[in-house]
Amino acid sequence: MTNQLPLVYDVGMNNGDDCAYYLAKGYRVVAIEANPILCDYVRMRFNAEIAAQRLVVLNTGIAGEPGQLPFYMHRSNSVLSTFQPAGERVGYTATLPDDQFEVIAAPVQRLSDIIRQYGQPEYIKIDIEGYDLQCLADLAANQIAPPYLSAEAHTVGVFSYFEAMQYAAFKLTAGRTVAEVFADCKIMTLDGGEAIYSFKEHSSGPFGEDIPGAWLKRDEVLTAWNNRPPGWFDLHAMRTTPPA
Repeated sequence: MTNQLPLVYDVGMNNGDDCAYYLAKGYRVVAIEANPILCDYVRMRFNAEIAAQRLVVLNTGIAGEPGQLPFYMHRSNSVLSTFQPAGERVGYTATLPDDQFEVIAAPVQRLSDIIRQYGQPEYIKIDIEGYDLQCLADLAANQIAPPYLSAEAHTVGVFSYFEAMQYAAFKLTAGRTVAEVFADCKIMTLDGGEAIYSFKEHSSGPFGEDIPGAWLKRDEVLTAWNNRPPGWFDLHAMRTTPPA
């Protein structure tokens, strides 16, 4: 990547719908996905953006140490694929029998190592089906705390890492209703313009100031999370002070 546009890391790229949003805003994107079939699809989908050096697709998983791990690819719904074996899975994925998954050996890297290679982010999206905490632990240990950060929040551990990384402003979005709530969402582009963007089902939705509503303090967002309805939720954080 040779130009100097701000950078987004899409950790858990899936089919590239989130990449499409980040590219529409004007960002460069490093997209990370363990499923090789999805990586091939996204490389075809965004061939022009890759050629223009606005998008890099990395076929790797994210873990606490580099190497190789079993990756459980869901046979019919790619968003349910995970590195977590049966007995360790979270959310809806924990209810699924093993025969719904195909197991492959997948390479894994530390996100901090990838960031050292490609550059510091403006925003990191983390949605990797139960490995989110390992990813956050790596970022915290390496003092990587971008202006904006989000992660799927199955447990209160996500809040603990965000606090350790000195975030103090939060928003909570419901993954199940993204396509409905953000069907015609006003987004800001890096050139100062505005656009209307329609988010698709299973995408992570908007981030930062594109999410309507005020930023919440710690106790406010914890109350919202504790009282959340069924479904999966993403916790978004914004830096209000420079990292120490």
